[in-house]
Amino acid sequence: VWEELGFGARFRLLWRRKKRLGIFKLIDQVVYLLLRSLLSFCGFYPSIFPSLEKREKERIEKELDFLRVRSVNDPLVFEFIRDRRPELVIVSGTSILSRELIELVKVPIINYHAGITPEYRGVYGAFWALLEGEPRVVGSTIHLRDPGIDTGAILRQASIEIDLLKDTHLSLIEKQFLKGLELVEEVLKEFLNKGELRGYKKQGAKSKLYYHPGFTDLLKFWFKIGIR
Repeated sequence: VWEELGFGARFRLLWRRKKRLGIFKLIDQVVYLLLRSLLSFCGFYPSIFPSLEKREKERIEKELDFLRVRSVNDPLVFEFIRDRRPELVIVSGTSILSRELIELVKVPIINYHAGITPEYRGVYGAFWALLEGEPRVVGSTIHLRDPGIDTGAILRQASIEIDLLKDTHLSLIEKQFLKGLELVEEVLKEFLNKGELRGYKKQGAKSKLYYHPGFTDLLKFWFKIGIR
């Protein structure tokens, strides 16, 4: 299931963020996103992922049992799951799953997260960890999904290597994703061998939800960390 948020969903997301963070922080974030897109287009943030040609992407979509929706909580997704009766569900980068969807699935739902939980929940875990002087918690987490935001029981966690000369704050996200794929493979092997997954929660660890950085945060990151 591939989720592509429409304009209405994106507007509602921005509106909720305005109410939660304030108009000035929202403007700061929008300026960052626009600048990031411009710099990426100009080659300032090259991707470490191998590029896929359009024809190859189309071939992959045709070979997979594929559903494209505007929201992961769309009724079409409920029908899709009922028809296929999965034994395990893997989630990456979607909106928050509704409680109704989680209850419908009734099998383990594992989530890939670009950050170490519960310390760095939300988005840009590597960015915020480095900015706050916590390089030891720059990594990836695979956890069981629950109705919260990155609050589920932890299945696997691992750190990534940081290259201060070559890395960018966006390449760190890609490194986290690649590390997450390795961890997902470990989790899948465990599930196939044992037929179940058991996670754990850290006792006494701080837990904070992070959002997109703003332009001012990016400036602080450039000067403090030295990574563009």
